[in-house]
Amino acid sequence: MKLRHYTNSKESAISIINSQQLWLGKTGQALKDEDEINHYMKIFRLAHALDEIQRLLGHNVPFNSRLSLYETYILGISQSYFIKKNQFMIGDVFSEIIRNESYIICFTNEDESNFHDSKYGPVSFVFKDSPLREDLYNNFKFLQSEITYIESDSFSTLESELNSFYENVLSPFLEIIHNEDFNKHYIKITQLIKEKLDKSNQKSERRKISKHLNKLIQKTSSDTERFNDIVKEFFTTHPLSKDKVSQIVDYLEKRVNNVREEKILSTFKEQDARNHRVQRTFSKVPREGHLVNLSSCFVKDVRDEDDKETRIIALPSSIDENLQENKLKVDLDMSLLEKVIISHEIEDHEEAIEEIKAALQGIGLDIVEVE
Repeated sequence: MKLRHYTNSKESAISIINSQQLWLGKTGQALKDEDEINHYMKIFRLAHALDEIQRLLGHNVPFNSRLSLYETYILGISQSYFIKKNQFMIGDVFSEIIRNESYIICFTNEDESNFHDSKYGPVSFVFKDSPLREDLYNNFKFLQSEITYIESDSFSTLESELNSFYENVLSPFLEIIHNEDFNKHYIKITQLIKEKLDKSNQKSERRKISKHLNKLIQKTSSDTERFNDIVKEFFTTHPLSKDKVSQIVDYLEKRVNNVREEKILSTFKEQDARNHRVQRTFSKVPREGHLVNLSSCFVKDVRDEDDKETRIIALPSSIDENLQENKLKVDLDMSLLEKVIISHEIEDHEEAIEEIKAALQGIGLDIVEVE
């Protein structure tokens, strides 16, 4: 598949030719919309929260023999609420990792240049395929895919219904949750339940939770179904290298879990944090969650559909990799360069063509067309 990369000036184009490199920008800084990596992750993080609640309430026995089933449900839901409220969810941390620890470059497969000239720059390189010399960068894995475009605003029901569920189920405990640190709110919620509710009342309250859950599932079913379809369609129509994906997910599984755990435990007192760290209370994130999140790196809103974007993301395969640089300089296979297109909007168009041709001749690419 031919890929087209735009640059913002004649000088930049000549620099690319002379260096035979493209610079991938740090994802959180390279995207024109700095929140772009977050706006679609929001959907994924909410889907994770819903799935987490369903898994929790699907258990018919308490996780802790000293707690009743109702206490188990309330404490589990309060933990989910605490994590969502403080942006400690898988998707929150994943998004941060992607922004700060990956590099990105964008191409388009769109032949018509008028739209892209005005948005991305007046000079473009047309390659027969991805020109990135990935083989020279063993410490990074490069994932390439066309972007899937979705109507992200249409998932608004998911957040509102999830918030409504938390408020309805946790309403007697919200003051405690908001005003106490995590360990204290656990203790005080348990005490309040034991003081206010006998076994019969707890059973009745448990039924109410089930009703709220059924309502939540019912009202978000279309959102959930569309979300699952997006993920399924992505992996069906945009096959990624299984070997690369496996290695990247290995990295993300360790990195996201560790960062997330430390973020959560930073809100605890030292002794409490130590106990939770030993018990790995907050580190058990299912591997498939990271795989699903990986697909979100190639999702954008339909408002950007005209971009016809193909995105390449470079992720480190080791947490020991030095990621301080804001740019990743990647060598190019210039034999894949088919032509260079210069917009007529550029100043001194004919002179620019001659300068680009001279630069190409300087690296032995006389046969590359310049127009």
